[in-house]
Amino acid sequence: MPWRQADRELEKARAQIDHGNAMGAVEAIKQVLGIDPENAEAYALLALCRLAQQRIDDASRAIATALSLESQAPYFHFIAGQVALARVDWPNAEAAFRQVIDLAPEDADGYLGMAAICQTRRNDREALDWLARAHEAQPENLSAMVLEGRLRLERGEISEAEALGVRALRVDPQHIGACLLTGEVLCRRGNIEGATEHAVLALTRDPDNDDALELLALINSRRNRFFGLWWRSELAMKRFGPVARVAVIMTLLVVYAITSDILRTQGHEDWNYILTGIVFPLGLYFAFGQMLLTWRIEREKRKIRLDSSF
Repeated sequence: MPWRQADRELEKARAQIDHGNAMGAVEAIKQVLGIDPENAEAYALLALCRLAQQRIDDASRAIATALSLESQAPYFHFIAGQVALARVDWPNAEAAFRQVIDLAPEDADGYLGMAAICQTRRNDREALDWLARAHEAQPENLSAMVLEGRLRLERGEISEAEALGVRALRVDPQHIGACLLTGEVLCRRGNIEGATEHAVLALTRDPDNDDALELLALINSRRNRFFGLWWRSELAMKRFGPVARVAVIMTLLVVYAITSDILRTQGHEDWNYILTGIVFPLGLYFAFGQMLLTWRIEREKRKIRLDSSF
């Protein structure tokens, strides 16, 4: 019967999504919609695939169609929240995640969504509160463990992040998010071999996973001591946000102006050359350091993709 074929294709799409294969999932979803054009779950899964492919407008249309067909499905609202989050549309994202909580308070999804909003807004304390509620709802939820682990890692709480990664890997030794979290922890600790092992394991599950490629690129670059120092300083700057970066640059310029004026007043104009040689490279570093770091990582990722061993 046609509906049985649709169910089989839908199951295939779910499996492809679990393995990070958005393109394969889309092909299966097209088969489902060819048989059952009003299959709400197929549209919801299509939204997830388009979101993974950074096709946000397509994802918005797909999840809107899914909700028009079945408006009381908590998971559909969760996907709608993720799409809104990708648009940096926080009010609609929050409304969607709160709807998930209202419809399914026993599930972790809504709390995870609220935690993701708080993390994006750099409100760590509130994010951890929502994650505590997610753990309470579903103690073995891998997404909650990994999200909290990444948040702890951003805060510099490496031991806590490592414990969450280890705990997640006990539940599923091949979970991509848990592998990447543990790999980055090991990378920061200088355990290059262990970090590489976890990055490669993630890539075996999803060869095109951008986060896994980025981790491997960081690992390759980490062998350079200068890059290691650069990376750590950029992590610190990223933690404080773009406002702190601008504040540092402005402070450097103010210090330069005041010091230069003092040197000129006291007849030490030659020292201005030394001052300029110190301050302006620092200013350029703080202004363009993240851009250069991103370029370096992207170059490493291209090399990894071309490597026949991957």
